[in-house]
Amino acid sequence: PPARPFPTRYSTSRAPPRLRSAVMTLVVTLTIRPEALASFTRFETIAAARMRAHGGALLNAVRIPPTEADARLREVHVVQFPDETAFAAYRADPELAKHQHLRAESVIATELLAGERVSGYDV
Repeated sequence: PPARPFPTRYSTSRAPPRLRSAVMTLVVTLTIRPEALASFTRFETIAAARMRAHGGALLNAVRIPPTEADARLREVHVVQFPDETAFAAYRADPELAKHQHLRAESVIATELLAGERVSGYDV
């Protein structure tokens, strides 16, 4: 059968759509309050540890500084989980929930893109 399309954006309040492979790869763009960068860094350090506890990993993080053309401070994260169950367990993690105030004070917006790893580019 032909590959079914899946949405590239979805609300962070619900689970991402089921992908063709069990491994979940997410690209997350976070818009950050510059004055709350320390809180953001604290939260993301805790979040990365909680991801690992559920079999996930923060594969890469790239900070995009503000420019004259775009005053937003952003980070782009590539995150991977072994499956939807592991991702759901991470999202429901009580230790992560204890620190949500750090995220709330530092993150203006979040965009999640669900996809699959592409091979063949010699990377």
